[in-house]
Order: sequence, then C-alpha cells, then structure tokens
Amino acid sequence: MRISLLLTNRRSLVLSERRSAQTHLFWSGRKWRTPTFSLTTDSWLATQPSSPSSTSPNRLIWWYETPPPSTFISHYTSPSSPYRSIVEFRQFDESLSEGTCLDEMREWKDLSYRREVEMPSMTRRDLVRLLIIKRFGGVFADVDIVFLRDLKEVVRAGPGVIVEKVSWFSWLTINCRS
Repeated sequence: MRISLLLTNRRSLVLSERRSAQTHLFWSGRKWRTPTFSLTTDSWLATQPSSPSSTSPNRLIWWYETPPPSTFISHYTSPSSPYRSIVEFRQFDESLSEGTCLDEMREWKDLSYRREVEMPSMTRRDLVRLLIIKRFGGVFADVDIVFLRDLKEVVRAGPGVIVEKVSWFSWLTINCRS
C-alpha cells in the first residue's frame, strides 16, 4: 500500500489507495467527549453525500476500545434514525492484525512489554489507523475534526497522509532515521 506524507496545520486525515466511500474514526480513550464527537459526526453527515437508499452510500465508521455512551450510539443507529445505514460503531479487535507484520511485533500484542519499552500510546493509535485503512480502505480522520466540505476531492487526489502536528512529524522523522 502506497502512502505519501503531506503537512497541514491542525487535523489529520489518512487516505488509502483503495478508494472507498468509508470514513473511519478511532477513539481509544476511556471517556467519550460526546459533544465534540457529535459535532464531528454531524459535520460529516452535513458535508458528505450519502443516501441510505443508495446501493453503496458513504459510510462513517466509529472504531472504539471503550464503548461509547448508549445515547450517542442510539442517536445515529436506532431504527427511527435516518442515519442508521450510514453511521456505524465497531469495537476494535486486535485480531484485525492477523496476516500483517504487526502479528510479529511483541509491542503490538504484549501490553506489559509495551510499558517496559515505553512505547507511546500515540504510536499504537497510529498503527491502528494504518491497519484499519489497509483492511478496509477509505479515509481516516481524527475524532475531533470538523468536516467543512465533501471529501470527494481528497479521495480523487489519491493516497496520502495529512499530518496535523508538525511536532509529531518531527518525532517521526527523527525515529525513522535510526
């Protein structure tokens, strides 16, 4: 899978070369920031063309480790919700890494070893992002992003990564050289 790196000012998007109508979000924290995440979801719904009756509608997939509040889920997925076929919630499962190089990384499977080598939690989250994109294609966005326009132009531009924080990029560059 080819990925290129682009820098922007604030938020991150990861785009796979498999052009899919899926946008993925991942939350690994313990406490859900429901107002922020509702804004993210609602802004996506307002800007991305998606019709529940379409044969392949754009979809927003929330990945999580700690389940979101049931009121948050039901607002988007209840039988009476017009978004039930567009917004989906999935529990992240590390078995998605089967058959990838992550299977052979002790840091991926062994939490105590991860702590021993002081692997930053950000590194694991970045691996999760790339794993989800590799498996399912589409666009990966930060959970606190506000969508202002249709992502069609980004998808048409091809695979890439738009990184939000220059300091993170600097850390990545330094560690990749060694």
